[in-house]
Order: sequence, then C-alpha cells, then structure tokens
Amino acid sequence: MTTTRRGGIAGPVGGDWQASRPPTRQRGGGALPADSPLARELLDGLAEAVLTTDETGRVTLVNARAAQLLPEIVAGVELSECPVAAPVRAVRDGTESFDAEHHGRHLRGGRRQLAGSRYAWYVRDVTEEHARTDALLAERSRTAFLAQAGSRLGLSLHRDQTLRTTTATLAVPYLADAAVALLRPPAPAESHARWTRYADGEPAPVTGVAGPELTDAVPGLSEALDGVPTEPSPWRDAEAADLSAVLPPGFGRPGALLVSPMPGPGGSAGALLLVTAAGSVVPVPVGGMPVGALADARFAEAQVHLDPGDLLLAYTDGVTEANGGPVHAEKFGAHRLRAALAAAAGLPPAALVDRLLQVVDEWLGGQAHDDIAVLAVCASAPA
Repeated sequence: MTTTRRGGIAGPVGGDWQASRPPTRQRGGGALPADSPLARELLDGLAEAVLTTDETGRVTLVNARAAQLLPEIVAGVELSECPVAAPVRAVRDGTESFDAEHHGRHLRGGRRQLAGSRYAWYVRDVTEEHARTDALLAERSRTAFLAQAGSRLGLSLHRDQTLRTTTATLAVPYLADAAVALLRPPAPAESHARWTRYADGEPAPVTGVAGPELTDAVPGLSEALDGVPTEPSPWRDAEAADLSAVLPPGFGRPGALLVSPMPGPGGSAGALLLVTAAGSVVPVPVGGMPVGALADARFAEAQVHLDPGDLLLAYTDGVTEANGGPVHAEKFGAHRLRAALAAAAGLPPAALVDRLLQVVDEWLGGQAHDDIAVLAVCASAPA
C-alpha cells in the first residue's frame, strides 16, 4: 500500500499503518512534481481506500477505491459527521483504527498523521480474509469434534459407560451447555432412573437419581424412559420445567431443552436431555420519528457496546403488536419477545431471526397481521 505526502509518493505502508520515508528524487535525478496527474492515477490504482483530512477534520481527498467502499464519504464533508459510523466513532474516540461491517463488506481502517494536524486514513476490504478465517475455525472445530468422538467411542463397549462417557459428553459444548443422560431403570430392581450430567465448566461428571417430579415436568421424558418409540422433540419453554435437580449450581434459567430417546438393543435404553442456558436480554432505549413517514424526520442516537457473541436485534412494532393467543386479541408483547430471544440465545443471527418469526407466526395462528421487519447483528471476535 502507498500513500501521498508533500513532496512526492511515499513508500509502502506496513501493518501498523506507518509509512516508510519516501524517496524525494526520481532515478534520473528530477524531483517528483507535487499533486501531479500521475500521483492521482497511482492513488486511484491502489487496492486500498485512501482518505485525507485537513486540520479541521474535513475530507480533502477520496481515491477511487474509497469511493467504491465508502460512497457516503466525499471531499468537503466533516469525517466526524459523515454517515458511516465506524470512522465517526474512531475520530470522536481518538482511536487509530477500526473494524466494521459496511454494505455487506468487512472493512479495516487505520490512520496516520501527516504534516500539521492532517491525517490519512487507509481502509482495506478484509471480507475474504474473514471468510477464510471463519471457514478455518469451523473446520478446526469439526476436526476437534471428530477426534474427540473417535476417542470417546473407542473407550469402552460397555453400554452404561458408553452412554455416560460418549453420548452426554459429546453434546457439550457443541450442542448444549449441559447434557444429562438418564438410563432406563432395569425393572423391577430400581424404580427411578439414574442420571449422569456433563456441563460446560464442570471438571468431572456428576451423577444422581431422577425422582418422579422430573419425569412429570419434562414432556416426552417419561415415554422415553418407558421405552415408547418417540422422535427427538425440542422444547423452547424449558424455563417452565423444574430442572434444578439435574442442572449444575449457578446454571441460571434454562432456555431450550431437547429430549431425545437413546435406542438400545431391546428398545429404548434411556433418554438424553440437552439444555441450553437462557441468555440475558437488555432493551436499548431509542427514540425518534417513524422511518419513512416524514420528509424531515429526526432520529435519536444510541450507543451500544457489543462483546464477541452479543447480538443486537432491531424490529418493527409488527412483532410486539401481533394479535394472537387463544382469542386472537392479545398482543405478543415485549415480554414474549424477551422470552423468545432468551430461549434462542447462542443461535446464529439468521437462525435466531427464523426462530423469532416462527414464534410470532405460531402466536398469530394464521391471522392477518401488520408488516414485520427484523434485523439481527452479531459481534464477532477480533481477527
């Protein structure tokens, strides 16, 4: 990457956004002309976007790549007041770099101070780099899972030990925050099912005996333990069940629950409970006028800090004001929205949106409703 400065064309810019000292003479001995058409052609031929600002923070130069990646920023605007949030935050916070999504592309920018109080911003499109990194991390996770599965499956051929050490342990942390394997009691020796729990963060498995209150509280569990053939069934309202007897201390509110029969040689060998912890939902107060209703609408600004894995959901009132329920006269409401989001915590943004729309459709029961728009944005870990 190169940049311009007074007196000629600078050398390459390193990963720390620092440019090397430029040569001031051509090979033939003549000085490079300042502001030459050649310099502009070189700038426009760069693969990186280049923006410069003057002492007041006003944009003075936008190369061709910057016009493609950041079309909202043009020469003459104040960078701290432009419509692109990432550089605005960087300027206001005095930071030297930013990483942000913009128009479906992942951009990484950094600035270097020029003479006086002028600055040059260099912005790269790192979308493909992020995609390759995500693919590599997914492949590593898959490889680790397969290696762990092969190791666990080869530990023992004993039925109970295999069920405890393989079926339950492989589910954590890939599918759930806690997995509980309940073995069908061999009648008539025992009347209660013994369980083994593996939870994320627990150093060793925990065992116990399941009382009738557990089998009565979880739909499908009694049938699975009785050997009735059933399909795995997800239960999104797991908070309503009393699972405290089999969950680790401090687990918090359960979010989603999956009950799956474990087949054995003569029928069902027991049941597997996969439990995810409910996420916390924090409302973000915003204000302003309806979007698209008024030509001179004014909107409020709210700042939200997202840690890696946090998700921001924007939605229209068609979600909370959806009329449904037993008599189709009750609004879905903010409390049901929070419950649905808490139960879907940890899902990718697209899957969470699909799940929320499914919950709203079930609430509507086929009735006509207002338009619904939902946008989910998830914060990724730094590259």
